[in-house]
Amino acid sequence: MIKRLYQSQGIQGVLTIGYLYMVILGILGEALYYSQLGINILNYSNITDVLLSPISKITSNFYLLGVIILIVVTALSTLNSANTPEKKAKLKKWLRIRPGNESKTLDLLVVFLSIFLFSFYVGLDMGLGAKRAESIEKKELRFNDKLVFSSADSVSAKIVGVNSAYLFYVTADSPSVKISPISNLQYFERQPAKPNFSKIFK
Repeated sequence: MIKRLYQSQGIQGVLTIGYLYMVILGILGEALYYSQLGINILNYSNITDVLLSPISKITSNFYLLGVIILIVVTALSTLNSANTPEKKAKLKKWLRIRPGNESKTLDLLVVFLSIFLFSFYVGLDMGLGAKRAESIEKKELRFNDKLVFSSADSVSAKIVGVNSAYLFYVTADSPSVKISPISNLQYFERQPAKPNFSKIFK
């Protein structure tokens, strides 16, 4: 299937369909995340947010970005090392690719990658949304972020989301998620996400 698509559309067609798939997953993941906070994010998103959702999602998490980079580097290194017919035959044997089944194997790899991306974009957002909603309900949020409005008023809050036009946050006086246009803010200070690598090795 992928081989036929490549032969008919070229690499540009394959990449276009792949990115379109990631955009759909990005929209679905965002919708599932914000719906658990009582927000229909599609009412607050523009075309830029939609098109950039795959990229912003990949770069938003240290752990997952590292895993993706590791997978890509490993795959490219493995393919680059098979630069002779003997090494290519050895690689196919290691991957258990039988002669004549290369196209079928490629399709299986694409299916695996599609499932991985679905888990990444949709599963991650579902989990984060559920965890965030639970933290709000149990009043376990830490209001370490700061919003400064155009009127010079400021408030301590927990930012739960942001896109190109709106900022979503919770304050200590109310469990409801508030929505503010970015244009109403002078600036906001957000606590940076700090990877806690100690959890990995426990």
